[in-house]
Amino acid sequence: MRRVNDRLAIYERYVQVFEDTAHNHSGKKQTQRGWTPYRFCSEDWLLAVTVARSSRERYDMGLFVSEDHALFERDSGLMAALSFHLADALRRTGKMELRFFGKEDLADCTLESGFEPSIPAAIRRFAKEHGIELRSRRHISDSEGRKLYLALARFSESLRTALDERQLPSVEAAFLAHRGVWSPTALEVLARYSSNPEAVLTGRLVPEQWIEFKRELLLLRLALTAERVLTLFELDQDDALRPLKVEVLNPIELRITCSDEISLACEYGQRFKALPGVPIVVRLCPYEQHGYERVWSELDWSNDDNHPILLACTKDLDWAGPVCWLGLSSKAESRLSVLKLIDTLDELDGEILVRLKRAATTRVGLEGRGE
Repeated sequence: MRRVNDRLAIYERYVQVFEDTAHNHSGKKQTQRGWTPYRFCSEDWLLAVTVARSSRERYDMGLFVSEDHALFERDSGLMAALSFHLADALRRTGKMELRFFGKEDLADCTLESGFEPSIPAAIRRFAKEHGIELRSRRHISDSEGRKLYLALARFSESLRTALDERQLPSVEAAFLAHRGVWSPTALEVLARYSSNPEAVLTGRLVPEQWIEFKRELLLLRLALTAERVLTLFELDQDDALRPLKVEVLNPIELRITCSDEISLACEYGQRFKALPGVPIVVRLCPYEQHGYERVWSELDWSNDDNHPILLACTKDLDWAGPVCWLGLSSKAESRLSVLKLIDTLDELDGEILVRLKRAATTRVGLEGRGE
């Protein structure tokens, strides 16, 4: 703890110098390549602090400090800081290469020289745990950085396979996940089933291209509905994150397994419960009012096993009325619950347009520097 406090004191010195320099150059363009401090927080918790500088050719790290907290997932600070700097290095230099600066004897280090003579042990441990070999003591190469960035995105094997099969760039997909444009599950739905995944993931899909947009709209609704469902599953009653195993069975179905018991309030006075380790099949049903009046009669139960089934519906279900529920068979009723999202279909469509615009602007930022 004392060592962490000492390094936080070093960070504060960098902050003071940075603020003084910014004040002295107020209204003027700074041309010197100085150190910039960063901090990574969640509410009142400080998870990591770093200091970096960059030019068009290189990206240097002068300080990298992260600390675990009991209320957060292990390595939360490390993952937040490392993913940011790898992406920032790519944007500024065209490479995910980080160089660490500092003298071997820390007593000889200065603010100019940096305080990281080698890659921090926490980063080396993280890399080793994910099967990534860091060959140098002092810098992370571009290829190693890209592997780390993908590991930080925590893509499933099925998503990696889908990206490879469709020849989609994994790093750009990870960039979208890190920036919160699309979750890994939504990315898998889009990568596996979209007729033009590149246009969707780069934000080039626009409503003005009406035929293509309409063709992709249902899939985008399914992807966003999947995100909404997983958000409800991930948070327990104390707002802590549950560990989930998610499998994309087809465009409209997910299979979710949780090590904790799941209990969710559902429609028609039901409460959906699933025991730890029991797979849950979630059917995604993002429809408008009249769509739900057709759903119940068209559902096919013949190929289902005995796992609990959850139908994820939009708020438009309110206007379809309870008559929809009366059409279910007794077999279906015993295993099926209806989870209503807070979004209407129109609200989902509005969010889709926002996501596509964010994908387009994120892509511009990612490609802002050439090789």
